[in-house]
Amino acid sequence: MIDRAEPAARGRTAFIAAVWACALAAALLVDAPLAAWIRHSGVEQAIRQPGPLHAAAAKIKLGGTYLTVLAAAAVIGAIHRLRWRAGVLVALSGAAALVNSLLKWVVGRTRPFRLPEDIAQPAPFILAPFRGGLAGLLRDTNLSFPSGHAAVAFAAATALAALWPRARAVFYALAALVAVERVAENAHYASDVVAAAALAVAATRIIVRVWRQSACTQHGQP
Repeated sequence: MIDRAEPAARGRTAFIAAVWACALAAALLVDAPLAAWIRHSGVEQAIRQPGPLHAAAAKIKLGGTYLTVLAAAAVIGAIHRLRWRAGVLVALSGAAALVNSLLKWVVGRTRPFRLPEDIAQPAPFILAPFRGGLAGLLRDTNLSFPSGHAAVAFAAATALAALWPRARAVFYALAALVAVERVAENAHYASDVVAAAALAVAATRIIVRVWRQSACTQHGQP
C-alpha cells in the first residue's frame, strides 16, 4: 500500500515555504519607502516621544523579550495539564530565537536611519557583514536583520499554539502586533520582522516535534 502522507506533507511544507518567500520578497520591495514614510509622517516620532502611545508601544514590545517568555513558561508550567513539560517547551521556544544574534552579525544590516549622516534615506541593502569582528557577535551595534523581538514573539506563539491549538489565532495575532510595533517605531524594516517570523516558526516547529516525540517515549507510546 502506498503511503501518501509523506508526499502530501512535503508538498504542504513546500507551499508554506513558497508563501514565506513571497512575503519576504514583497517586504524587501517596500522596506525603504515604508521606513521613509514612517519617519516623515510622524509615526516614528509619535511612538518614541513620551506619552500614551509610547507607553503602549513599550508594553507591546515586552511580548518580544525572553524574560517575558520565561515568566510565561513558569506560569504555564503551573497551570497546564502537562505541567513542567509545557513550561519547558515555552522556554525552549524563546531560546530558538537566539539564532538571530548570529544572523544579524553575519548579514550586517543597519537599522533604518542609523546609517552615517551623509546617507539621509533608509538604505536596507547597504550591508556590513561580520561587523566588528568576533567582538561584534557579542555586541549588537544597531543591527536589524532579523528582528529579535519579532523572533521571540513568534517562537513563543508557535509553542503556545502547540499547547492550546484552538487559540493559535490569538497567539499569532499578538506576535504580529509586536512585529508591527518594531516597524512602526522604525527600529526595523518590514523584511526584518517577516524573516524573523519565518525563522522562529520553523525553528520552534522542530522543537515542538522533538518535544512531542520525547513525551511519547517517556509515556511508552509508539
